[in-house]
Order: sequence, then C-alpha cells, then structure tokens
Amino acid sequence: MRQIEVSYYGVHWDEGPLAFLEQGNNIGSFNTLRGRIKSPFHVINSRPCNHIVPPTNPKAHEIHQRYFENLKKDPLVKAMLPVERAMGSNIFHINCDNFSNDFFIRLTLLSKMSSPIISPVISFLDTTELGIIEELGITNIQPLIVTNISLEDSLSVERICKIAGSSPRTLILIGNIEKAHLVKIQQITTNICEEDLSQLISLPWESLGASEVKYYMQSRRASQSFMDDLKRKP
Repeated sequence: MRQIEVSYYGVHWDEGPLAFLEQGNNIGSFNTLRGRIKSPFHVINSRPCNHIVPPTNPKAHEIHQRYFENLKKDPLVKAMLPVERAMGSNIFHINCDNFSNDFFIRLTLLSKMSSPIISPVISFLDTTELGIIEELGITNIQPLIVTNISLEDSLSVERICKIAGSSPRTLILIGNIEKAHLVKIQQITTNICEEDLSQLISLPWESLGASEVKYYMQSRRASQSFMDDLKRKP
C-alpha cells in the first residue's frame, strides 16, 4: 500500500468514504471497520499528538445521551465537538469581559470530548503568539481554546487568525476583540454557564466525544463545497 504523508493528526479520508483517525504513537490509527483495512496515512509532525480518542468505548447511558443532545444546541458546545471543519470556517469568538473560574471549569469539561492529554484550554496571558500558531497545525479534531484576550492583543489576534483560517484546527477565542478583526471570525454566544455544574461534571465526556468522532467518520453528509475545501488541503 502506498503511504500518504500528512502534516497533522486527526481524521483523514482516503479516496473513498473511509476515514482514519490518526493519533501517532499514543494509540496509532483506527477506522470504523475495526482495523480490517490498514491506514495509508503517516503523520509527519514535530509535535506529539495531544488526544487519545479510544477506538472502543462504553456507550453513554441514555439519560446522559439525551442531556448531551440538548446541550449540542448551544453554539459553544457545537463549536467544541471533536470533528473536522472546513478551513476558513474554523474560527469562533465569544465576547467575555470577565473570564471567571466557573467558565474555565465548564470549558475544561467540554474540552474532554477530544480526550486530551494536556488541556487545550489556555490563557493568552500564559502563552505566546508563536505558541498558539504552532498549536494550530497539530490536529483537526481537538479545538484550541484561548481565553483572557484583551483589546491590547488585537494585532496578535489578527496575525493568529490569518494563519488559523488556513490551518486544520478549530480555534475558539474568549475575550474582547476589536470589531475590525471579526470579519472572518464566527461570533457566537453560549448559555453553558446557566447549566447545572454538577450535571455537567457527571457526564462521561470522553465517551460522548468518541461517539461524535466515530459518527462523523461514518458519515460523509457534508456539503459539496465543504468536501471541495477539504480536497484543497495541503
């Protein structure tokens, strides 16, 4: 089998409708045919994969599943699902004047859908512009959430978003951004902070997220324009 080199981890499609989830040395590769077809992909990336989505996982209880299905109506929850998005439609912003610890906890819980090794929720105060840009090229199924953005960071945000628009990873920005820089960013709102925190904590996020990944891999019900965008990926 001819080996296909790709530059990032996550979901990759062969020439047909079969998808492979590439996770490097952490867990290798798997597809929805339970390994009966070997992956043709080989990831060349200097950074290690930051997610271990389990190839097999227990199905969430129907009570949890029903609650989760309702949560998915929230724009933030939808943006944080561990699925691939067309480049150029993968940047989101939530306006937030005072980022609270409560919001941080909820974001961290949502991020568990991608089974992270290290939390993908980072503060702009604790990283660099280059650090964020490097993160954007690692995977296409684990959103990167950057919090504590202020108006003073506008130039950095503009440079980051230019690169994010042609990168595989979903980027979610939390904070204040000048309107001039919101042209290519999807402005969203969320009611996640109104949800009962104990209910959120009780959800099996990793299992729910793994099911979302597998459902996505089994379904190519994407628009033709979306598929055309994917074919143009480097």
